[in-house]
Amino acid sequence: MIKKIFILTVVFSIILSCSSDNEDNSEPDQLQNGFTFENDFHKTTFAYFRDDNTANDDPQEIAIVLANVDILNTNQNSGVNVVSIEVFQSNLEEEMLSSLNEYEVYLNVSINNQTINTDSGEIILEEDTTGIMATSIQVNVIEFSKSRLHIEFSFTREDGKEIKGLYNGPYTDLSNY
Repeated sequence: MIKKIFILTVVFSIILSCSSDNEDNSEPDQLQNGFTFENDFHKTTFAYFRDDNTANDDPQEIAIVLANVDILNTNQNSGVNVVSIEVFQSNLEEEMLSSLNEYEVYLNVSINNQTINTDSGEIILEEDTTGIMATSIQVNVIEFSKSRLHIEFSFTREDGKEIKGLYNGPYTDLSNY
């Protein structure tokens, strides 16, 4: 019996010593809000939602925008990363979206008075630009409530390059903005 307790104590000590030294239990960047392109991770800590028709259930444009800065309160000459997804439907629900009206991903662009300027950065994905259009689109809405948005997305461009990411957290509703 004492031998079993000793062995369990040793095993338990090994498990504790091999556990993460990360005191705040934060996850690696690839598991945080953001996206990966060409092995570079880009954080998107802000999320915005807009439904163009809140009066009834008629299908309208619904947009989700993810950014690394607060696009409502920031003027910045560069370094702004944005993912924009738009779908035409009645409501956003927990579902897999494979057909989008519009989609764009921008790197290192500027923003001034809530307007994104792509002249200063790079457009790495856009629905109507040859060479950087998506041949495969997967947007999985895992959770959507009054206070929380959880989506995972993956785009494969015409050149085979992938853009993958996720957002899981609170969002700002711009439907009546």
